[in-house]
Amino acid sequence: MSVFRGGFNLSAVECLCGARMPSGVPLVEILMSLCEKSLLMTNTAGGSSRFTMLETIRQFSMAKLEASGPHACKALHADYYLQLVENLSPGLVGSGQRRQVGELQTEMDNVRAALGWNMEHADFDRISRYLQALLWYLIPRAQFTEGLLWTDRALTIASEVKATREVAVLNDVAGWLKLISGDYARALPHFKAAHDVFKALGCGREVAATMITLGATTAATIEGDEGPNLVITALELCREQNDPHSTGIVLIALGEGARGGGDMEAAAQCYKEALVLMRQCDDQYWMGALLLNMCHVSLSSDDLETAQTYLREAIRLANEYDSTMMINLYVALAGELALKKSNEMRQDCSEPRHRCCAMSAFPSSRRIRQNSTVRLRRQDRSSAARGMGSLPQRGCPGTKTGFWPLWPMRQYKADAAYTPLRRRLLCSLP
Repeated sequence: MSVFRGGFNLSAVECLCGARMPSGVPLVEILMSLCEKSLLMTNTAGGSSRFTMLETIRQFSMAKLEASGPHACKALHADYYLQLVENLSPGLVGSGQRRQVGELQTEMDNVRAALGWNMEHADFDRISRYLQALLWYLIPRAQFTEGLLWTDRALTIASEVKATREVAVLNDVAGWLKLISGDYARALPHFKAAHDVFKALGCGREVAATMITLGATTAATIEGDEGPNLVITALELCREQNDPHSTGIVLIALGEGARGGGDMEAAAQCYKEALVLMRQCDDQYWMGALLLNMCHVSLSSDDLETAQTYLREAIRLANEYDSTMMINLYVALAGELALKKSNEMRQDCSEPRHRCCAMSAFPSSRRIRQNSTVRLRRQDRSSAARGMGSLPQRGCPGTKTGFWPLWPMRQYKADAAYTPLRRRLLCSLP
């Protein structure tokens, strides 16, 4: 039991220790006996019993275990938590994510220990599976530092390994963490490496998925039409493969490119189709991000009622899933919307009592803090921007403040290549 970190539940100890327990003695009785002797402590988490061991006792027991020679306990521990993480992963951004996220948060000490053991043994199959399964737990919580520590360590260990699918997955995970944290230049080589390996291995879906992010980061860092062309080609591939989630990601990237180029009509069309697909896939993370981007597009065209509708749904999602980044972005956009409404009211009415009622449509900042336990400061806006994507190098045309997109493509409207790119983009849309 000393292999566990941060506690364990009954199913975990049965998997690891059940076969080693004395025959005829129920495991529950053994655990309760250890609790009576103060060698274990018990509490309730998520409606089920959870056992913990004092750290000094755990370290003493672990030293005894390691002194006895090679043991299968750590391998069993790593396999058990890999299966747990992979089972929870599909629901981490879905409508039932509270249970999955809560269970994973409870077990993160065990997950880190298991991942560290796999690193020590250079087991790239398990390492890549762990990090791929954890990616959308880390990103919505802005845990980029931890994620990149793991991927950098894994890629360093794998530096002498030939190009394999596992190494491609590690590069893809590292690229996503750097992309969403705003480090487009450093994300680009990771996506290039992953795309090349998947292409060589003939992994069709992975080729299309990495073509999206490769194109988006290329467009964000290198002038020219190579990046936008890659993204549009990826859209065609994803539709051929009938992959609604990847199609939605492509449309988000194309919407960012159109918005960066000042083409709000094409951006809105991309976002709306992407939102339909993300609703079908039950991806609450991208739904919230899209609602905020669609709010910004509506604000740019002074469609304040539509912008307010998008904001209301976004804050409902943010509060329901405790998304700090989304709440911070909501506050920034709510402020811009309130300012626009206030300006309209000044033109129509000179009475002071009407000037501040624009904010009545939104939860107050005090309510937001109470609901989310988030203390907002001015600098939080920039950190939230880094969570959803970095601030663009130049503000979007037609806005006073600009807006931080998920990934900003360069503003290629002024380029000679923009007109054929726009024509091709619009032809790709239904």
